[in-house]
Amino acid sequence: MRLQLKSFTTAGLVLVALALPGAAAGADPIQDDSAPPMKMLRLESGLAVPADGRFRSKAQEQAFSDAVSQAYAQGASDAELRDDFGLVNVSDAPASPKPQSALPSAAHQQAAAAALDEPTKAEPDDPSRGCTTGGVRTNGTNPDKFFVGAPQFYKAQGPGNPGFVVIAKWRWNDGADPTAGVSTCFANVGGRDGVGLTLSRNVTRLSQSLSICPYNVKCHAAGSMADNNARGAAFMFQDQASSVGSNSTSGSIAVSFRYLQPAKCHQAFAKYWHTWQETAVTGIGVGPYSLSVEWNSHDERWTRAGNAGNNGKC
Repeated sequence: MRLQLKSFTTAGLVLVALALPGAAAGADPIQDDSAPPMKMLRLESGLAVPADGRFRSKAQEQAFSDAVSQAYAQGASDAELRDDFGLVNVSDAPASPKPQSALPSAAHQQAAAAALDEPTKAEPDDPSRGCTTGGVRTNGTNPDKFFVGAPQFYKAQGPGNPGFVVIAKWRWNDGADPTAGVSTCFANVGGRDGVGLTLSRNVTRLSQSLSICPYNVKCHAAGSMADNNARGAAFMFQDQASSVGSNSTSGSIAVSFRYLQPAKCHQAFAKYWHTWQETAVTGIGVGPYSLSVEWNSHDERWTRAGNAGNNGKC
C-alpha cells in the first residue's frame, strides 16, 4: 500500500501526516482496510456475537453468558465449550463430572414413593391440566443426594483481559428431586429455592445467568435475580416435581467478568438452598467470598455448598 505524505505549517512548525490513498476526509488515517473481519459466534438462538469478549455489548454479553450457562448445565465438555464459544478452561480444580441420566428409573420412583409416607400438601385434580395430582407430596429429600460442583474459570478469546466466565453446576445425584409422590402434575416443592456464586476478589461483573434442566427437555434460563455485585451473583427460582421428574434435575449459575487484578489468585464457590412444605428462600446476599440467605421458616430446608475452584493462579 503506497502512503502519501502531506505537510502544512502552523505557528512556525512543519507538521507531517500520513494519508491513505482514497481515504475520505475525516476518516481514521490508521485504519487498515486489509485487516481480517471480526470473528463472530453464532449462538443457538441465532444471535451472532463477537468471539473477542472485548467487543461484545452488554446485551450480547448477557446472551453469550446465558448460552454458555445452558450448554454447561446440559453437560457440554471443555472441548465443546472451546469449539462453540471460544472458551478455554484455566482452572486448577477439576471439572464437575457429568450428571447421570436425568430420567429416574422405575426402582427410583418406587423407592421415592415409599420414602414419603404422609402427604403434606394436596391439590384437587384438574382435568384441564391433562394430569392427576393424587395428593401432591412435597417432603424434603436427603441433601447427600445433591451435588454442587467446584466453579470453573473459562477465558474468552482475545488478548490480555478480554473477559472470563466462572460457572458452577449442581445436580440431583439420582436424576430427579423425588418429592412429588404419585402426582403426574408438576407441583411446587415448597417455596423458592436459591443458588449463589461468590468470588474471593472484586471483579468487573459483566453479566450473570441461571439455567435449570428439566428431566425431559433442554436446559433453559430461569429464576429471578436475588443479588449481584463485584463479588458474584445469586438467584431464586421455584422448583417443581412430579412422579416422573423435576423441572430442575440439574442446573448452573454463571458470572461473566473482567479482572481488576489479572495476575492475582481468584477463587469461587457456589451454594444451593433447598426448601419444601411451607418454607421458602426470601432473600440472598452476595458478600466478599461469602453468601448469606434469609428464610421464612427455621424448618423444612437445607443448604449444600460445593468445593472452591480457582483461576489457575493460586
